[in-house]
Amino acid sequence: MKRPALVLSIEILFFVALLLAVFFLLKPVNQRFEQYLVDLRDSVVEEIEDQTGLRISYKALSPSIFRVLKFSDLTITDPSTQTVVAHISKLSVSYSLGEILRGNFAGALREIILETGDISIDYEQNKQTIAFFAGLFKSEPNPDPETSSALEQFLSGSVSVRIRNISFSYSDANQLITGNIARGQIAITDRNISFELTCKAAYDRFALPVLGTLSTTLRLSGRFENYLSSGSIVLTIDTIGNKDFSVSQLGLIAVYRNGVLSVSSVQDLQPINMTLTYDIPGQALNLSVASRQLLPFRWGQLSVNNEFVSKLRNTVLTADLNVSFSAEQGLVYAANVDALIPPAFYGGGQLLASLNGDSSRINFDNLSFAGTEYDFSYTGSFDLKRIVPDGFLEVNKMFIPRLGTISGDMYVNPEGRGFICILPELTINDAVFSSVTVEIDTASWPEVPFTLNAYEDTGRISAEGTYSGERGHFLELFVGLDAIGVSNTLGILSGVYLPKDGILSSLQTWFDSYALTTEVYFSTDFSSFSFNCTRLVLASGQTDGLYVLLTAKGNETSVDITDIYFTPWSYNILGNVNIGFGMGSDVLFNASLEVNSYPYNFSGLVSKTGLSVYGDYNLTVTSVFNRDGSILGSCLFSGLPVPVGPMLLSLTLDSEFSYSSASNWKVSINNALIEEVGGFLPLSTIVQCIGIVDQTGVFLHSFTISDAYSTLAGYMSVNRFPSSSEGTFIWRK
Repeated sequence: MKRPALVLSIEILFFVALLLAVFFLLKPVNQRFEQYLVDLRDSVVEEIEDQTGLRISYKALSPSIFRVLKFSDLTITDPSTQTVVAHISKLSVSYSLGEILRGNFAGALREIILETGDISIDYEQNKQTIAFFAGLFKSEPNPDPETSSALEQFLSGSVSVRIRNISFSYSDANQLITGNIARGQIAITDRNISFELTCKAAYDRFALPVLGTLSTTLRLSGRFENYLSSGSIVLTIDTIGNKDFSVSQLGLIAVYRNGVLSVSSVQDLQPINMTLTYDIPGQALNLSVASRQLLPFRWGQLSVNNEFVSKLRNTVLTADLNVSFSAEQGLVYAANVDALIPPAFYGGGQLLASLNGDSSRINFDNLSFAGTEYDFSYTGSFDLKRIVPDGFLEVNKMFIPRLGTISGDMYVNPEGRGFICILPELTINDAVFSSVTVEIDTASWPEVPFTLNAYEDTGRISAEGTYSGERGHFLELFVGLDAIGVSNTLGILSGVYLPKDGILSSLQTWFDSYALTTEVYFSTDFSSFSFNCTRLVLASGQTDGLYVLLTAKGNETSVDITDIYFTPWSYNILGNVNIGFGMGSDVLFNASLEVNSYPYNFSGLVSKTGLSVYGDYNLTVTSVFNRDGSILGSCLFSGLPVPVGPMLLSLTLDSEFSYSSASNWKVSINNALIEEVGGFLPLSTIVQCIGIVDQTGVFLHSFTISDAYSTLAGYMSVNRFPSSSEGTFIWRK
């Protein structure tokens, strides 16, 4: 049955009237509610500002009567210093309309979302703010909603806080912490606070500039009681390091309960196990670290290619470390270390250490290293306050670059203002010194005076000096050598600068009877140095009147040897030599000498690739140093005066030479001319020859002796038998 049209029309009109009534009634309700929210916002903001002392401002607010308040460009300022503590681009606050209407503000909050912002705290500028929030989390909650603050109600409610792209920084007089939270979530209930954050952080310690900026990528998750009475944190570090190194995969679990903080490493995440407990009220700390077959230089990575560390890449470390600290006992520690150093690092070897101590002393039950280039052990102690060792050092072998291998036993004993080291015998390569004593005064640290005395077969070495570390590093040293045997001292060069056999053996034999006496002043700041030797005397102990006098001074760029006076046999040699050190390994030299009043001036250059010498009498010497160790060169001069007893010879030479080894060398004489020009031989005798000289002998295919009346021509050979100093002489006219 169809309804009458009139009834249908009346129903439609009634529905329209009802809609209009709802619109006109709800509009003022909506306006009133929005005004209520504004008043509520203003009162909450005002209370927070009164409680914290901060000022809150924003550019725009988009309220909704249903569930969300949205703030744009929220800024929190500390009015005491006019500094911005936080700036949040977007802040969303979700709430329950019903709880607000019932006056339950803490229960009304549902979720807070912070997006894109900066939080910056400076300890000196924001002391009051830091103190307020520290007290808020430490104090017990106020259960009375009538008297509790808005923040206390907020912490007693249940709300979720989401964080997206928030940068943060904290600084004080000692450190700077910066970072960015990519994403995070914090859940607050009336009983606990749980959180989960993923962020990047950087740390600078101003007192340790050498450490630089430590950067890390980490994940944090944990739970705490609202007022920090207990809680736990799981920290997973993906990477941590500075511009030079980084370490990956480090996991830690921290638990705080009843004033005790416990930290332990996550099993199987990193190659070390660590356990730490810290009793905060009792100020007592215990730390235990253990590693088994750890490859420390593989776990940690260098950002730059460091040859020194790369040689340690295969080092294997097994170690145990225990550290404790308390108000009663102070710092106490013990450690055991067993490290296998790879051969690439100075020959490698095994390092063993067993030690214990406290803040004032380290006790070494054993500290030893056994390898191909180093073999030593030490037992004793070290006073950290006085900087004084006490013990016994046994050195079977220790290689020191540019010096060689040393060995000896050292007794180290505290004495007076420092300590004394006594070595019954000290060996440096082939040189032997006895009764070596070194006294070091550490009472005036960082300035350290010291003295040294040592003896050898014929003489004594004495030295005194001072090392200062107060402003950089500086060393000054005065050394006196009194009749030191040259042959024994040359043994220091054995195997380092000269091979043990050959030229060194010849030099030691030649200088066997010579002794050296001099005084040298030396100073250096370890970037440059200078020395001054006022007078050096090198005298023969067998031949009267056979000695060398000279004066020397120099620095890292040049050495001047002056006032040379040498009287070998019937010769008087005077002169000066200047040596300059150029770029790289280049050495420049210039010499001005007189031999029995005959002048000799020459200069030259020595480099990695060759030698060049030019001087008087058309002297020209050139040579090339090949990569395989061989040498090729030539030597020319003409009219070179050489006094020989009562005769004066004039030498002219045109030659070429090559050298591969001591058993493979050759000199090709294109032309050699020897003429007596002093008048001792009245007939002006001249010797001229052409040929070769090598390791097997002398072979002259042209040999001529002539004077004013005759000429004798032919060839000559002098053969040397292998492994023998004997030879044969053959002359053919």
